[in-house]
Amino acid sequence: MNKITELTKEQWELVYARREEWRRIGTSTEPADRPATETVLKKFYARLGKKEPKFVWFDGPFSACVLTPLLLGGQLGGQLGGQLGGQLGGQLWDQLRGQLWDQLWGQLGDQPKDIFNSFMAYPESCYWIAYYEVCREVVGAKYISEQSKLLNEWVELSKWCGWFSPFENVCICADRHRTIRFDPQYRLHCEKGPAIECRDGFKVFSWHGTRIPAKWIEAKDTVDPKLALTWENVEQRRCLAEILGWDKVLSTLQHRVIDRDRDPQIGILIEVDLPDAPAERFLRVLCGTGRQFTLPVPKECKTALEANAMTYDVPQQLLREIEVRT
Repeated sequence: MNKITELTKEQWELVYARREEWRRIGTSTEPADRPATETVLKKFYARLGKKEPKFVWFDGPFSACVLTPLLLGGQLGGQLGGQLGGQLGGQLWDQLRGQLWDQLWGQLGDQPKDIFNSFMAYPESCYWIAYYEVCREVVGAKYISEQSKLLNEWVELSKWCGWFSPFENVCICADRHRTIRFDPQYRLHCEKGPAIECRDGFKVFSWHGTRIPAKWIEAKDTVDPKLALTWENVEQRRCLAEILGWDKVLSTLQHRVIDRDRDPQIGILIEVDLPDAPAERFLRVLCGTGRQFTLPVPKECKTALEANAMTYDVPQQLLREIEVRT
């Protein structure tokens, strides 16, 4: 069999269109269709030679994870998730791998994974279902009839259900999220509330894809600005500085500019008087992505270049010669 080496412009347009369709499926906040979900899952159990399970529904995955061991711990039986996924995924992988040229394989793989990998929102199985479905419907890949039929069932399940976890005797299912919010780059983000809100009340707060404490959004006026300089996680520290605004962070703390480099990617060396602590020095730097970071540096640093070089652990002259830093 000759491998598929490239797609036409029209095919790529269809790939992008299907990607958006799958994005809508994966981020749907419509309530789960419980009867339709159970119908498909019963077929999965029958394929494994298992009897129909007891279906137990929760309003969200968090309550399902917390309450299942308490309410159903002795009734579950063995976990079947690996069997259900392996029943299809491994076989389609082998069939598809022999039909696509390596470079095209990678190019296509980036499309559906881009939809779901950073979402933290729905079952990770969505992206591989999308991948195999798009390869069949748009690229022209051929699957064994039985596997193609099983893929159809997975596609249907993706449209009706949120999260589920199958066991020998019981199948745990959770409703879809009530709300999911993103920034223009499809990173979980909301400036005024939770980025994810489940029907069971569980919430996830996120700032441009980085998970943050709820208080930073819901009660940001009570957050101590010094945390934007002292919080342990650097990414979260940057988020808090953006949420509060650098003007507020620095206006509430005594600070001095020790050195300002002509290159914003080398940055500004500042010294800040922290409450109930000795003065500390920080490097405020613009990274290659356009984001500003503030990093603690040793007190002996005299220039921004010296502080930046110590951060990268490279000679100062070499750092000056680097054109792009990330």
